[in-house]
Amino acid sequence: MIEPSKADMSTGAEKGSTGMNTDLISIFTENGYTLDTEIIKGKRFYTNEKFLSTFAAHPFKALLDFGFLDKSTQMSQSLMFLHGISAFFIEKLSKNPDIEIVRTTSPLANDEKSVLLQKAPYAIGFEHITESWLECIWGNLTKAFEEDLSGFDGSAAHYLLSKNNQINVAGKVFFHLVENKNSIEYPFRFGIRKRPRQF
Repeated sequence: MIEPSKADMSTGAEKGSTGMNTDLISIFTENGYTLDTEIIKGKRFYTNEKFLSTFAAHPFKALLDFGFLDKSTQMSQSLMFLHGISAFFIEKLSKNPDIEIVRTTSPLANDEKSVLLQKAPYAIGFEHITESWLECIWGNLTKAFEEDLSGFDGSAAHYLLSKNNQINVAGKVFFHLVENKNSIEYPFRFGIRKRPRQF
C-alpha cells in the first residue's frame, strides 16, 4: 500500500516541467486491491486525493465511495475496472425496492460475475481476478455499506441520494381493491399508491 501525501500527488491539473504526470493505478491482490501511482508522460492522468486518503484506513469504504463518482476517461484501466465493480454494487442497491427493509445487497449472480470478469483489464495482479476474488470484493463492499449505513441518520434511499443525487432509487407500487359506491355495474375498483421514499 502506498501512503498518500500531498507532496507526491498531482491534482489532475498540474503538469511537471518535464511533461511527466503521476497517475493513480490499482494493483489487484489475492484478497482485494491496493493503490499505487505511476509516472506517465502525456496529458491523460487521473488522481483522487479523497480516495487515496480514505483507502489508507478503510480500503473498501474508499472503494464504495469511489463508485458513487462519475466514471472518468482519465482513469487507468485498472482503476476503471474497480470503479465499475463499485458502481454496479451501488446500482444493485438502488434498484432493490426492499432496500429499506433489508438494508443490504444480494450476492452476485453467476451471469453478473461473468460479465464483470470479462471486463477485467490486463494489469498488475490480473491473475488474482477470479470468481472468488469478485465474491471477496463484493462481500467487503457489502460490509462497508452496512457499516456506513448503520451510522447514517436517515433512510437507505436518503443515504444513497446523499452520496450522489443522480441515483434513481426504486420504490414500490401497491394495488388496493376499494369499494366503488358510484357504480352498481362495477362495485369495486383498483386503487394504486406508490410507496413514498422515506427521508
